[in-house]
Amino acid sequence: MNSLSVLSYRLLIDPLLRRLRRSIRDQVAVESSCLDIACGTGSLAFELGTSCSSVVGIDLDEPKIKAARERAEKKGFDHLSFRIMDATNLSDFEDQHFDFATMAMAIHQFPPELRETIIREAKRVSKNLIIADYAVPLPRSFSGWMAKFIEFLAGEEHNGNFRHYYRTGGLENQFRQMDFDFEVKANKGFGVFGVWKV
Repeated sequence: MNSLSVLSYRLLIDPLLRRLRRSIRDQVAVESSCLDIACGTGSLAFELGTSCSSVVGIDLDEPKIKAARERAEKKGFDHLSFRIMDATNLSDFEDQHFDFATMAMAIHQFPPELRETIIREAKRVSKNLIIADYAVPLPRSFSGWMAKFIEFLAGEEHNGNFRHYYRTGGLENQFRQMDFDFEVKANKGFGVFGVWKV
């Protein structure tokens, strides 16, 4: 992803998810350590950084990680760090290393065969796991149709992963298949997004 794409991500995607990020932050205890998976340019990590003692953001997109590091340095947030890391292999971290792990709007974009591994790794390295993603079914409203349109614009592979996520019942069905206990913590964006604690 080039610098123009990083800028467009910050200008177009990040503002749409501001309330969702705050809702995730509100579920995370003050002074906790946190791992933010698929952190992108770091917007959720910075939100968490207002109350967490330490936050590690990981992503495979090098330009996004670079942008997040530069932003943290500029703001003097030395309790935030960002690493290029594959979410399917968090072996750098021991079991329950973090108080919380978070993921925002990431699971739907991963290939179906990776979702369970990513969720299990996130749960392994954290005492609490909070995930936000699309609600299934989406509301039959302008907001619901707009969400589907945005995913269509994201490209064939991304949209294919989203359609599989949606067709197979989203996160709640994924949690049931994995035999994980979970609770719905919030519904946001006119019912488009959900926040779950595992």
